[in-house]
Amino acid sequence: MDCSFVSDNFTKIQNLTNAYIDNLNKTLDGKYCNSDKVKLEKARGIVNLNSSYFKPNLNAKNWYYGSTTASDYKIYIFKRSSSYNLTNCPLSIPFVKDEEQVCFDCP
Repeated sequence: MDCSFVSDNFTKIQNLTNAYIDNLNKTLDGKYCNSDKVKLEKARGIVNLNSSYFKPNLNAKNWYYGSTTASDYKIYIFKRSSSYNLTNCPLSIPFVKDEEQVCFDCP
């Protein structure tokens, strides 16, 4: 049985595999980051990092949801996080007055 046709295909597969490994090593070594082939892009997104707001810290032991549920509040925070850069208030003063953007301890 003549298997010479396998030889050419095997050489092609070996060359492609070697090229893949070479590119993988260059990527891991960071050589592509310094080349002209890579174009740096500016970060894009819908969150305005200049508009940063505090949000109540849900890890506070004295958390009170009032007339809302925990699930509804988490959805509200998620919606705000798609437009604003949100930062947790520290546990020492875990709550925030939205109109003043000041963290405070629950009275």
